[in-house]
Order: sequence, then structure tokens, then C-alpha cells
Amino acid sequence: MKECPYELFIVDALNLKELQSKEVGYVKEKGSERIVAKIVLFDEYLKKRNNRTIFVELIKGICYIFTNAVFFKKIQERSKKELFLLYHELGHIYFKHLRNGDNYEKEREYRIDQIIKGKASDKELQADAFAADIIGISIAIEALKKLQTQRLERDYQQGVYKKTMSILAQREFAYRIAELQKKLNEKAKS
Repeated sequence: MKECPYELFIVDALNLKELQSKEVGYVKEKGSERIVAKIVLFDEYLKKRNNRTIFVELIKGICYIFTNAVFFKKIQERSKKELFLLYHELGHIYFKHLRNGDNYEKEREYRIDQIIKGKASDKELQADAFAADIIGISIAIEALKKLQTQRLERDYQQGVYKKTMSILAQREFAYRIAELQKKLNEKAKS
């Protein structure tokens, strides 16, 4: 495992309702004062973006990691499976996948195109690899399987599990898990 090039600083708060739409932490480069991203608790914004737990966005040159209250509590607890998602988002920052004015829909279409071609997007795989290098490949695989199951359960409850987007999401999870499994197998051989 590699050391994370970033340090995480988060508030230690119990009443997260009061912190909605506010900064609850930040990420700095290790050994530097440079802030890489601000962490914002914003359940409504995630719902608006059809995102369940966490995502990163570049706004006017500043990286923001948006998360919901449930997930933020798990980050506070330093749960390794949940930290995978945070490190995954930091991987997008590390590899400079974000640019001002990026078109969310354009990126989404690219990801869908890649899934139809039978693979996950390079950006997702790079971010997964970044996170797996920090927390361990086995934990990363478990985290993705957990996410995959949660997504399927949510889609089933909403009656959309047979819809195209749900099916594509399940495929993308499978491709991402397979890539990490391949990496784990290669590591075991060496």
C-alpha cells in the first residue's frame, strides 16, 4: 500500500443538520498548506445530481467534494470501505480529471459509451486504482461490491432495476471490480 499524498481535516460534529450546505472539512497536500479540496455537506445537491453519497466537482477553480450526512458520519468514523469512496474522488483530483466548465452530461455520455463497449472509463479505473493503492485492493473490491449492492437495492425499491441506467450502472461496477480483481491476482503472482 502507498501513503496518501493528502491529509484529511474534518469537523467533529454530532448535529449534522446544522451543517447542511456548509464546509465540514478540507483536504491538504501532505507537508504543505495547499488546500486541494473543500468538503461540503449537502444532501440536497447530491439528490439534484442523482448522486447518493459523494462526488467531486470543480467550481471556479476550486475542488469541492460534496457528501451527504450518512456518508460523512462514516468518514468521521474512518471506515475503510467508505474511505475508499473519498480516496476515489481524491484520485480524480490527483489525476486532474476535473476542469472548469466540464460538462457533466458529456462525461456521463462518455461513461455510458464505455460501458456499452464492455469496459469502465479510464478515469474511473484510475481513480479506483489510486484509492486501492492507499487502502488496499481487497478493501477496495469489498467497497465497490457494497456500493453495487446498495445501488441495486435502491433501484429495486424504486422499481427501476430493469431500466437501462440501472443495468448500465451494474455493468460498470462489475467492470471496475474485475479490473481491481485482476490487479489483486497479479499482485498475488508476484
